[in-house]
Amino acid sequence: MLSRLFKNRRLEHSFAITTTLLVILVIGATTVVVHNRMLSALRRGLTDRGLAIANSIGAVATPSLLAYNYAALQVAAEGAVEDPALLYVVIHDKEGEIAGVAGSPLYSSFFPSLPDDVVEATTRRFQLLHDGGQASPVLEAIVPVMIEGVDEPWGTVRVGLSYHSVNAELRRLDFGLALSGLILILLALATSRLMASRITAPLRELATGTDALSKGDTSYRIPVSGVREFAELGRAFNRMMNRVQEKAAESEAYQNQLAQLNATLEEQVLERTRALEESEVQYRTLVEHSPDSILILQGGRACASATARFTRPSACPKHGRSNRDFAWRAYSMPRTANWSPS
Repeated sequence: MLSRLFKNRRLEHSFAITTTLLVILVIGATTVVVHNRMLSALRRGLTDRGLAIANSIGAVATPSLLAYNYAALQVAAEGAVEDPALLYVVIHDKEGEIAGVAGSPLYSSFFPSLPDDVVEATTRRFQLLHDGGQASPVLEAIVPVMIEGVDEPWGTVRVGLSYHSVNAELRRLDFGLALSGLILILLALATSRLMASRITAPLRELATGTDALSKGDTSYRIPVSGVREFAELGRAFNRMMNRVQEKAAESEAYQNQLAQLNATLEEQVLERTRALEESEVQYRTLVEHSPDSILILQGGRACASATARFTRPSACPKHGRSNRDFAWRAYSMPRTANWSPS
């Protein structure tokens, strides 16, 4: 999945996505830790408050419990439940019977009974069901009323506190954490994009330079800036481009010289060809219009050339050759021969 997320993406985008994911992971983990710690703290605070209220009611109700004054105990319960944080107050006598009650238990279809053998202050959590089918999370503080000199409790006070205040505080905390996390994520995204663009800028310049080089542009140079590694990379690329440009200039100069040499050589060949053609025409004209035979010596050999219509018949027998023998034939001429045409 992660490979698909980063596939065919630019380095800048991949860096920004990675940074953002890390920030989201850190913020999420921090939010969970803070939420759990705050929940524990709120629960401890609610527990301590419930136990404190129950102890206070028990201290006030002790004389009435000793006298079994149920009317006074009912008044005490109704007076205590006026606190908006309390759902109910239940006062039990020594035998465990309800001596005074006020609040939610009067309108509840299910209300848990008093635990057995309560000898010390304790708490428990449960869902209080109402007649309308609604359930309220409740923290109940149970405090036995002890009389000096008596080992058994003389009564019990039960106080129910709603978790709504805790949940509302947690919702406010979660909303604040979510808002702060969103702001941090946006800042992280913007910062990572800025950092990624600054980090990858030299790489983009290098890619642009290599693309220009592939197109034959050797004048492109990379700005030498940024961190030391990228600055060294820029200087190395610029040195390479300088060498390439020098070699390209040298190659162009060599090509120009070669083109000039080729053009000069072609002109010389054309001039030589024209000279040979003119010489051939001159020799051909001389041979064709000469009345006598022409003997040409080349490398110790004699070449006799004559035309049939201008060759004198009396001249050929002197040399023992006919006109046909002298017509464009080559034969050996000894260097010691003393011979001259007549």
